[in-house]
Amino acid sequence: MKTTTRLLAAVLVALLLLTTAPAQNFFAVPAAVSASAATAPAKIAGLFITTTNECQLLKLTWKNQSGANGYQIYRSTTGKNGSFKKIATVRGRTAFVDKNLKNAKTYYYKVRAFVTENGKNMYGPFAKAHLSTRMTNAYAKKFMKKANQVYLDWIFLMEGDGIDTEEAITVPYDGVEYDYYMLKNKNIKTLKDVEEIVGKYFDPSILYEGTSTARYIEKNGRVYARETAVGCAFGIIRDVKIQSQTDKKIQLSVPYYYNGSYGVDKPTTFNDRVTLKYKDAHWIVVSDYEKTHYIV
Repeated sequence: MKTTTRLLAAVLVALLLLTTAPAQNFFAVPAAVSASAATAPAKIAGLFITTTNECQLLKLTWKNQSGANGYQIYRSTTGKNGSFKKIATVRGRTAFVDKNLKNAKTYYYKVRAFVTENGKNMYGPFAKAHLSTRMTNAYAKKFMKKANQVYLDWIFLMEGDGIDTEEAITVPYDGVEYDYYMLKNKNIKTLKDVEEIVGKYFDPSILYEGTSTARYIEKNGRVYARETAVGCAFGIIRDVKIQSQTDKKIQLSVPYYYNGSYGVDKPTTFNDRVTLKYKDAHWIVVSDYEKTHYIV
């Protein structure tokens, strides 16, 4: 009897514990820890290319992509479906300048945004654009005006003190006699002195004696300037037209207007043939009329 009583009491206690304990689902699967998975960015918008310095630079710009950590820029020279190579990764800006490009060549670009999550990048689709670096007539005109100003600045620098017309010598070249006048600037004593100045603006070959293009000669510790090298400046540039162009050479037709100067009795327009040659990251202006080289 006592054993039966104890058994009933144990059952009652167990039932009481089950009815008072919180309900639990012993078969439920534990909830997964929630995490915000990174998503790939969308295709960038507004990709645009401009020439900031024709024949040498192209500038790419695009609209800011919200949430992007940066952008990758790829370039091809073999067409929009050609072989592309990554040339830059930029962060914190929406522009890129591609430098040291060749003239008269088309460059193809594609740009994509990326986001970084846990050290890994996720990329959006590419946006594409292309542009040629061909020089335009308008830029060629601007370029020639700059070359003209360089020439005028050089004239002022070299011969600002003038020449001594009383100290002249005559030198025959190719059957023609040329008059040379002594520079008053006593600090210019040798052709080396001239070259240090001229080299900033011109091809030093214009200094060589014994040719019809010689501008200066050295004699008795002084430097003499040829008559056409003194006080000679270009006329007013009327227009510039590109005849042909490659990555190394551009042929121009340049009409100059002279208002009764430079040995011209009345206003006259001369059509000069000018060649631009690309050398050592500079365009060199070679005038067929003047036979000189202006480095710009």
